[in-house]
Amino acid sequence: MFTQSQGFPQNVSKIVFACDAGMGSSAMGASLLRKKVKEAGLHVNVTNTAISNLTTDAEIVITQDELTPRAKNKVPSAYHISVDNFLSSPEYDKLISQLHGHVTEKDHEELAAANVQNTSDDTLLLENNIFLNMEFADKEEAIRFAGRALVNGGYVAESYVEAMIERDKITSTYMGNDVAIPHGTEEAKKAVLKSGFTVLQVPNGVDFNGEKVRLIFGIAGKDGTHLEILSGIAVTCSDMENIEKMVQATSAKEIKNILDEN
Repeated sequence: MFTQSQGFPQNVSKIVFACDAGMGSSAMGASLLRKKVKEAGLHVNVTNTAISNLTTDAEIVITQDELTPRAKNKVPSAYHISVDNFLSSPEYDKLISQLHGHVTEKDHEELAAANVQNTSDDTLLLENNIFLNMEFADKEEAIRFAGRALVNGGYVAESYVEAMIERDKITSTYMGNDVAIPHGTEEAKKAVLKSGFTVLQVPNGVDFNGEKVRLIFGIAGKDGTHLEILSGIAVTCSDMENIEKMVQATSAKEIKNILDEN
């Protein structure tokens, strides 16, 4: 779903995905759109940030629909787009079509440098942080389990778990395609000791505000070092065939291999 404010800008050079903390849903959305921008041969810088960190140079701002009013208040001059599914590629295709006639002739090397991801770290996702055949009474129980796994893995302090619950109350961490990515609030970044992930496979699903979630990625990100694997998760989970493979996987190694392939 698109909700638009200002007229589509001329000479677009910067698109920003924004969410509450700037490290989860917005990073995944930016990763998907960045890939599509590159495939379309366009030279537009696509980044992600917390809404509180938005700046006036953002020409297009993309947020989950419930966060759009906050983003508009922060940068009223921008062209705002609301989405209800960060993993829904048809919405990005519409934007790509609009961009084709509204891009600048920026220096290609400068824009390419702006889109470089951080180097990967194999300790971000360990097989013992992938949990199979989980059952949860509700989303809070699922989020707490994911948070506890991050605590036990030495990725976050205890306070981060409550911040994950708070973050989901601010706006749902459901991403679309049966996927949720619970993570802490912007203020909780200080509780992150190092970047890491946990994956919960929930074959029968758990309700996230009326949406059935079968894969849960609990996320802790520090200093941007989690962005490369998050990008891989986004690309993988944009394809429902991959979702089905991970939901039906019978080992942690199988899930990790599916994620590593993208």
